[in-house]
Amino acid sequence: MSRLTALALLFAAALTLAAAAPGSPRACHAGYFTCANGLCIPDALVCDGDINCLTGNDEKNCTRTDDECFPGYFLCANGTCIPDSLVCNGLLNCVNGNDELDC
Repeated sequence: MSRLTALALLFAAALTLAAAAPGSPRACHAGYFTCANGLCIPDALVCDGDINCLTGNDEKNCTRTDDECFPGYFLCANGTCIPDSLVCNGLLNCVNGNDELDC
């Protein structure tokens, strides 16, 4: 997906946001993913290798079928990909903790 297409999808997502009362959870329409901050992005942007949510949760817990992660990600033993920044950070981010081995 090109950057221009991704930006167009993000812009369209921003236009479809429903107004929510402050502090209340925002529900996204079908076909959209809810970012941790309440922003809705198209499902096509989830696990695409680019962080689209400000919190990056659209790229967390992504698994690839070919046992590879996108550049900048670490492959956990169970096939989950986590951002490289979470490796050797003192917290177990992979289920089996292999992100904290050999640190």
